[in-house]
Amino acid sequence: ERSRGEDHNAAVALVGSASNTAAKNLRDLLNMKTKAGYSSVTVSGTDYRRAGRAARAMVDEALRP
Repeated sequence: ERSRGEDHNAAVALVGSASNTAAKNLRDLLNMKTKAGYSSVTVSGTDYRRAGRAARAMVDEALRP
């Protein structure tokens, strides 16, 4: 199954049906994407590191047997 709409919350909900942790990580990444892409606020090094950890955790969970 996949999320077909433009609503990121639907994608988070779909991921959440498989893993609450992955849903939290996806929500964090989408929030940072919005901040980085649509805001004049500079994304901090802390945010970059947090995004990297969230992305890595999602990949690790997806690869888990």
